[in-house]
Amino acid sequence: MIKVTDLSTYLYCPRKLYLEYTTPIFPPPRDVMIIGSIKHNVIDTINRIEQNIITSITKDTKTTDITGNYLKNYKEILRSTIEKRQKQIQAFNINETQLFSSTWQYLLNEGQSRAHNVSEFISIKKIYGEKLWNEITPKILTEQRIKSKNLKLKGIIDRIEIYPEKNIPIELKTGTPPKQGVWPGNRIQLTAYMLLTEEHFQKPVTEGYISYIDHNEKIKIILNSFSIENLIKIRDQIIQMLESNKEPDTIDNKKKCIKCQFNKKCYNPKDLTALKSAYN
Repeated sequence: MIKVTDLSTYLYCPRKLYLEYTTPIFPPPRDVMIIGSIKHNVIDTINRIEQNIITSITKDTKTTDITGNYLKNYKEILRSTIEKRQKQIQAFNINETQLFSSTWQYLLNEGQSRAHNVSEFISIKKIYGEKLWNEITPKILTEQRIKSKNLKLKGIIDRIEIYPEKNIPIELKTGTPPKQGVWPGNRIQLTAYMLLTEEHFQKPVTEGYISYIDHNEKIKIILNSFSIENLIKIRDQIIQMLESNKEPDTIDNKKKCIKCQFNKKCYNPKDLTALKSAYN
């Protein structure tokens, strides 16, 4: 059984994935990793308090109050999370104002969208409190650990929207999206999560989304036979590589090697210095 993230690492560089499994190197965290972790933690926390927000709604609650309550809670959670992670933020010289601003822009859109969904549901069903929470869709699950012996895969799904007739997995990314579509590594991860979600919940999954949260872009991916075949092929290549114990060659795209934590395993000091000079 391999991790879903191994699929994207393999597409990025097979040798890097091989060395991750066979070389006892534990790379230090980087600022982008800390920022991504903070944003994921904020989003996970706000999903977990949604039940409290919705059950507090009564017949007398105004639509503007629903939106205000969402945004108030979101902002408090964001501030609290940043305060709790102050040591890491300072250690990695992360711009706290920029971190707050970029995360808040996503939360603002998300909070307004959820509040609108709740208000629309109320206008149709005329229900409130616990009954509203029990019936409203979609329900949202976050950080779901799922594994499958059949698929030989395991992973943590950022977000799953639960509907009566279907489920939709969503992969949250803090990086920059390509000019068109999604990155191949993001696509294959989401394909894996769609298959894992479908098998685990025994409910159809036909689509998923890559959400580039720093750029407010949400891109739909359709599950099809081609993407499934490609996933299985890459998965089997990874298993074969690890079982053969044969170290893959270095890749042609040397720019990827410059910041890789394993580059000293792939190049001698002189060649590594020349490589960095060529691309810096």
